[in-house]
Amino acid sequence: MAKKKSQKKKIKLTAPIIIFLSLVVIALVVVFVIFAHKTDKKLKEVKYAKYETTIVGNEATLKLEIDGNATSYDIYYEDLDGNQIYAVKESKEFGKEITYTTKLDYNKEYYIYVVFNGSVLHIFDLTKGKTIANIKTEKKNTNDPDSIVYDNFQIHFMELGNDAAGDSVYIKAGDKDILIDAGSTAESALVINDYVKQYCTDGKLEYVIATHSHKDHISGFAGESITKAKNYKGETVGRTGVLYYFDVDTIIDFAYEGEVSKTNIAKGVKANDNKTATSENNGGTGSVYGRYLLSREYAVSNGTKHYTAKELWESNKRSFELADGITMNLLYNDFYFNPSNDENNYSVCTMFNYNDHHFMMTGDLELEGEEALADYYDGSSADKTLPHCDLFKAGHHGSKTSSNECLLEKITPDMCCVCCCAGSSEYSPNNEHQFPTQAFINRIAKYTDQVYITTVLRYIDDAWTYTSMNGNITVSCDGTKIGLAASNNLTKLKDTEWFNEKIYAVKTSEKYKWNKAGDTFDVYENCPKLKSKEFYDSNTPGAVLIPRRTWPTA
Repeated sequence: MAKKKSQKKKIKLTAPIIIFLSLVVIALVVVFVIFAHKTDKKLKEVKYAKYETTIVGNEATLKLEIDGNATSYDIYYEDLDGNQIYAVKESKEFGKEITYTTKLDYNKEYYIYVVFNGSVLHIFDLTKGKTIANIKTEKKNTNDPDSIVYDNFQIHFMELGNDAAGDSVYIKAGDKDILIDAGSTAESALVINDYVKQYCTDGKLEYVIATHSHKDHISGFAGESITKAKNYKGETVGRTGVLYYFDVDTIIDFAYEGEVSKTNIAKGVKANDNKTATSENNGGTGSVYGRYLLSREYAVSNGTKHYTAKELWESNKRSFELADGITMNLLYNDFYFNPSNDENNYSVCTMFNYNDHHFMMTGDLELEGEEALADYYDGSSADKTLPHCDLFKAGHHGSKTSSNECLLEKITPDMCCVCCCAGSSEYSPNNEHQFPTQAFINRIAKYTDQVYITTVLRYIDDAWTYTSMNGNITVSCDGTKIGLAASNNLTKLKDTEWFNEKIYAVKTSEKYKWNKAGDTFDVYENCPKLKSKEFYDSNTPGAVLIPRRTWPTA
């Protein structure tokens, strides 16, 4: 028996149906274009205002205040290789503030992205439960008259988002923007970028100075490799570093890299020439210095000019006019020209001048470098005379080996700012050698008690963690008066709780000479090893209570 063929009903596309469908398509296109236009408009109107992240136990809380028209937000996580681990899709409306709390998995490394209207607005690093996004962008000045911030000239000593010592100093001079160093770690790049872009509104740094090749001064120039990392223009650049985020007109950096023993110096052995060094020949992305060179090469490929301090001195280009009455001078350093057995001695040294006011920074220059600098500026001519300084940035984070009398007696500073995390055992388990050291305090106290510190290590919520001492410190000048402000407080170092408290420590056999006259002090250990946060207490065998620091009497 033959099978019946199935019957299919045919629909005729008559003229009215075709017209109707065409109108539907056109209407949908119009709606899509209008919606896209509105969304794009809103994207452009979303303005990042400020944020704060805190970690208590294994909970991270992210608070944001938004200035602009955002209609929704998403939050998602990504690992260090750019793979999305898991997403938290909020996609809901909000007002001016978002608060988001999440449990941290300490076995994972990840970043948190906050997405507004489908566009990544900012990246927050919560790597292994540590946040580097803990700065507050608003200023908190006291009512003290000194807390005035003058627009003409500002020096900002930044907190860097961790308990590691490091330098990053932003300077605003008229309409010029200068950055000296980008420590303390690669993760600090996001903190630096967020802080500087508040003031550097055109996205261009006229001068970037890298004082020397230690990681706590250059790690942030390259930052981290993150797939979605963007520059200030919103272009994807793949790294978070300062030299990727901002446009840069001129880079000035150190002449040499690499320590040379005194024996080899006597034999004529030279250090690595930083001018001709390439990332390919210096470890590439596998080393801090290699990554710095890679970031410098990136900047140069985009039009940045590069000079070493040695080049500028040899070509007699040592003074740079920044604005009316404001200059930046490149100071002499013997180790622009000669190798050293200490990397710190290669530091680029600068003096900023505004009329009769002077502000000096020497990187991590050590005693040998300071002595050579002081010998050069012997007062035999105006060009070879160091002026009295309104401000001196403490050498080497307030270490026992920098800020020596040979230099201080020439500049007699009125104020001193120290970039460090006070009390961290990063470089020593010995109390007297932890920044800022007692030796540094003994020397600076002769000239000023206006000593201010960015960050401090404190016991908070049953854990040792970094927090602000003075916070982000701003020293400013209008050509006549000096202003001082800080994001946390303006308490002098000698008056802080950290400085005046007593701690448990065990006396060692070591004694340290804090000056060439031979004055010594005992050395006490307050934790068992470097980078330890297991500080001694009353139960530690042999531990006694000692003053953490003391201020010398006249």
